[in-house]
Amino acid sequence: CIMIDIKIFQKRKPLPAGGFVERNPNLSYLVNLGGDSKESCLIDAALDIEQLRNELEKTRSSLKSVLLTHVHGDHIAELQDILEIYPNINIYVHSRAEEYLKSIGFQNVVPLRNNQVVCIGALDIIALNTPGHSNNSVSYWQPEYNVLFSGDTIFGGGIGCCDYRGGGNRNIFYLTLQNLLEMLPPETNIYPGHFSEHYQSKPPYRLSEEYERNPYLKSVIQGRRGDFDRALKTVSYTHLTLPTKRIV
Repeated sequence: CIMIDIKIFQKRKPLPAGGFVERNPNLSYLVNLGGDSKESCLIDAALDIEQLRNELEKTRSSLKSVLLTHVHGDHIAELQDILEIYPNINIYVHSRAEEYLKSIGFQNVVPLRNNQVVCIGALDIIALNTPGHSNNSVSYWQPEYNVLFSGDTIFGGGIGCCDYRGGGNRNIFYLTLQNLLEMLPPETNIYPGHFSEHYQSKPPYRLSEEYERNPYLKSVIQGRRGDFDRALKTVSYTHLTLPTKRIV
């Protein structure tokens, strides 16, 4: 069994007021492999670059790739800076976002299909298509360690909005959550793309606890589609704030 370490990077301190991102700052994760390989991958690119460099130097780890959960601006904000320092790494992204990233100058873009296995050294990470928040949303699952990097699909105590302009869809989101709840064991540890303003604590968040604490998942489990739709419609119109480049 490979030893892995997950380093959490928080973009900034949460603010008591302001928009969604201010109250729920972005999170990125560095997954370090122990043993002789000393390889690592980064989940999303919203972090302080110096902190990333310091962590890689401290652990003597080699960054091999960035796995993007989707291409909203707040999740790829530092991608260009990362590529300037580590130009040979691969960028994994949903196949729908491949041409978008290439069009704005990124190379080494690897498109993902559903259930594709991404190999980081001896560690296999499964890419799950999880549309609903956007049409290019991906969650990364490591079942051996009961870990899911959920991006904006599942938060601690909530879920992402529906970015209707970027292919978000409430019907698809509901089905995505149904599929995830059927697939994932209760002991799965959720590492979302944002700090939780509901919990005021960093992840992981245990999925079994989210069954009761997360009103959206609770509605899906109980089949209360009306409650899910009303709540998600409200949060989508309230929290969709960042004008970012999107795939046409």
